[in-house]
Amino acid sequence: MTNVVLTLVVGVLGYKIAKFLKIPAPGILGSMLFVGITNIFFGYAKFIRPIKIFSVALSGAYIGVKIKRKDVINFKYVIKPFFILVFAFTINTFLVGSIIHYFGNIK
Repeated sequence: MTNVVLTLVVGVLGYKIAKFLKIPAPGILGSMLFVGITNIFFGYAKFIRPIKIFSVALSGAYIGVKIKRKDVINFKYVIKPFFILVFAFTINTFLVGSIIHYFGNIK
């Protein structure tokens, strides 16, 4: 339980610092960055499953609230760039994966 509390404290601290530095989306970026960095160095980060489920549902609800009628109407203008971006990400993933496989000798 101590690890869960430490994870939450570092997440809130990351949010506060990112907000102070005026980083966009400080709640996500600051928390993720700080928890990730401290977990790399100390390996303590832990979250219990019900909190994970609740936080993902809350994030989804927040994003859903931001969608307005004009966004749906304008969707026809972004569908083509969206598919180009997804295609480019897919090609990039296979390319980088192949390079890592080749040079990293990963099977």
